[in-house]
Amino acid sequence: MPTDILGLTPATYDEHKRSIGSAIGPAVNKIRKSIDALSTKSDLNPPISYYDFRNLPSYSDEISSSSRRIFMLSLRAGGFIEDHENDGGERLLQSLKNGTKIKILLFDPYIKLEQAQGGHLEKSGEILSVFSGSGCSQSAWAEALERSLEFLRTIRTRAVEMKCKGSIEAKFHCSPVVSMLFFIDDTLYFGPYFMQSSSNKSPTFKIDSQHQLFNRFLNHFNKLWGEPRLTTDIEGLSAIPPTG
Repeated sequence: MPTDILGLTPATYDEHKRSIGSAIGPAVNKIRKSIDALSTKSDLNPPISYYDFRNLPSYSDEISSSSRRIFMLSLRAGGFIEDHENDGGERLLQSLKNGTKIKILLFDPYIKLEQAQGGHLEKSGEILSVFSGSGCSQSAWAEALERSLEFLRTIRTRAVEMKCKGSIEAKFHCSPVVSMLFFIDDTLYFGPYFMQSSSNKSPTFKIDSQHQLFNRFLNHFNKLWGEPRLTTDIEGLSAIPPTG
């Protein structure tokens, strides 16, 4: 039966070529072009991917190779800090060498609350403790946060000493937080915080910049970062004024 009736198109090659690569190369290229014509880039690399956990293996390489931005909106960024403490902050320093701007927004645990339902909770840090399931007190939560901030200050000092092109800043914010935002250049990792569950075990969506949600979340982060009524500078991690 003729191949056109079967729906097949033969790919021919030159059997007299001495190299198998040169012999079948034209046929392979023809097949590749046919596949490309049937498949779009978005089919092969969807703009949104889903994962059952948050600490993805790709983080490490993406952070080291970043050159534009690492933006984070988080409750405490505890897992992020612990991960980078393990290598002494070398990946963050490499990103700063590349010129990356690092901005981290953390929920302010020191906000005083009006007495609510029985007056059991007096400060926002207590809410964070109950919500996360850590069981720690307001002071313990604040101490853990301060250790994270001290690590960031150390990285910033080292970056200045090394004359890195990038910058690192952090602020407190008092905006309601129900999800984590983590930008690395043109990729966004986004996921919810679940009641009394480790954030590292929370589901995560990976959103590429080609998707419209990327810019919507980026605009949200930038607006919150620049809103003085909702944010507070953190000592030692505020913007460094330009010199000269």
